Amino acid sequence: MADELLAHVLRKEKTGTSSLHLLYEQGFEEEKLPEVGDYSVLLDGNDQAQAIICTRVVDILPYSQISEVHGYLEGEGDRTLQYWRNVHQPFFEQELQVYGLPFSEDMLIVYELFELVFQKSAQKKR
Repeated sequence: MADELLAHVLRKEKTGTSSLHLLYEQGFEEEKLPEVGDYSVLLDGNDQAQAIICTRVVDILPYSQISEVHGYLEGEGDRTLQYWRNVHQPFFEQELQVYGLPFSEDMLIVYELFELVFQKSAQKKR
C-alpha cells in the first residue's frame, strides 16, 4: 500500500491524508499531532526515502463532517467522499480494535493538506 499511496503523491493526485485524533490524544501514535509547517519523509514499500512533503493545513473535525473536498484531495479511488468512507471506516475500525476501542462517526479526524516539496529523481540507467 505504501508504494500505491506514494505514487498518488508523486503524481500530485494525493495532497491530503487523514488519521484518528484519539490515537494522538491517547499517546498511541508514536508521532506528535501534525502542525502546519511540518515536513515528513515519504518512504516506499522498501522503507527507502522517495519524497518530502510539507503540511500546509491541519483540520480536526468529526468523521461525519469530512467533506467531498477532503475525499477528493486524498486522491485515491474515484476521489469521492463515498470511496473515502468505504476505505477509511474499516481502516479506522481496525486501528481502534487493537486498543479495544469502538468506532463512532463523532470521532475526531486529523486531516492534513500537504504539498510535495521534494521528489527523489529516478536513477538513470547506464
